[in-house]
Amino acid sequence: MKVFSTREKNNFYTMSEAINLGIAPDGGLFLPKSFPKFKEDSFKNLYDLSLDEFAFNVLYPFFSDEIQPNDFATICAKTFDFPLHFKNLSEKLYLLELFHGPTAAFKDFGAKFLANFLEFSRGSDQSLKTIIVATSGDTGGAVASAFFEKKGFNIVILFPKGLVSERQKSQLTCWGGNILSLEVEATFDDCQKMAKTLMTEHASTFDFGSANSINIARLLPQSIYHAYTALHLYRITGEIHNFIVPTGNLGNALACYWAREMGFPISGIVFATNNNQTLSEYFESHSYNPRPSVATIANAMDVGDPSNFERLVSMNPKAFENKNLFSVNAASDQEIYDQISSVFKEFGEMICPHTATAFIARQKLKLEDQHVVLVGTAHPCKFDEIVMRATDFQVPICDAMREIENLPSYYEPIENDLEKTLSAIKRHQLNQSN
Repeated sequence: MKVFSTREKNNFYTMSEAINLGIAPDGGLFLPKSFPKFKEDSFKNLYDLSLDEFAFNVLYPFFSDEIQPNDFATICAKTFDFPLHFKNLSEKLYLLELFHGPTAAFKDFGAKFLANFLEFSRGSDQSLKTIIVATSGDTGGAVASAFFEKKGFNIVILFPKGLVSERQKSQLTCWGGNILSLEVEATFDDCQKMAKTLMTEHASTFDFGSANSINIARLLPQSIYHAYTALHLYRITGEIHNFIVPTGNLGNALACYWAREMGFPISGIVFATNNNQTLSEYFESHSYNPRPSVATIANAMDVGDPSNFERLVSMNPKAFENKNLFSVNAASDQEIYDQISSVFKEFGEMICPHTATAFIARQKLKLEDQHVVLVGTAHPCKFDEIVMRATDFQVPICDAMREIENLPSYYEPIENDLEKTLSAIKRHQLNQSN
């Protein structure tokens, strides 16, 4: 399986090269040259597989030229070792819960796969690889958890000061060791821009890699839970479901699109966003106008220039024309508060602010009479103050957050300055080597 850059489609790379690079040398994002196709007559061979076995069968075609099946099966077993749940809320409505992993967010799937694959692919290589991750909340914690104490890896987390929840900050800064957490006086978009600049302009100084969804190794495993859920609901109900995916950087939503491209029974895909309206305006005006991100209570989606938009339009240049496949809805903070409250009253479910945007999109796009899967992205206890304000009830803490609740924090405040960030990375690497 070969991959190419969204900006230079005639230069091909292996999947391993793409994963290790993170971003293409020309600044583009990697895309598979083709997708394996699963047809309905082959579904019966996938129905009774465990999640890790299912992942192996779906993802191995992307890696079969580079890795032996037993080795790849081990990577999948080490990655998909926690459950996902899809919960029936009403006759035509399911909630896909993706927050039962080690950091209580959907990012655990992609982060664990990336860490396990890179650890295997490096083999006996003793050189140091530096993984850069910009985060608006959940990604950094998942990556830190996945790479913590793995030999040969330094992890640099860039997170915006004052723009993550207190529990998210605890999860970003509780590690120490090979994890360098930098609290940047900037927005997420600034952190993301810095991460891309480091990887493209300073590759000769460091062996940089990316753990954001710009890395193709994040999206491939995220396509698995969409495919797995779609297939099993098709088996249970006989219906093809729409998926409503809360999204900021477009990675999770694009992963759903990839699952559909591989032939799994997914109908329309709704991009549910917060008050950062770059995507919703694109689908309305057909013009892409990135802008500085706006702070919202669904902070993990505070993105004004979604990186994976480049992948979307490379695959589907006029995505806005296919209204049966793609649609978008943006939600305000007040709508999110109101939705958390109404979902609790109607279904007895506590949901995080990001998941609330999916419920809002279902209502505003009038999809109540269609078969729908709402994607639940994070455990509500990560946003306990917001959820408690909306429901008037205390949010029970999950095991993943309880484990870090009282751990000390290790982080360094830093200005939005590339040279100062590079200096901090050099100091951290020197301390690790000593």
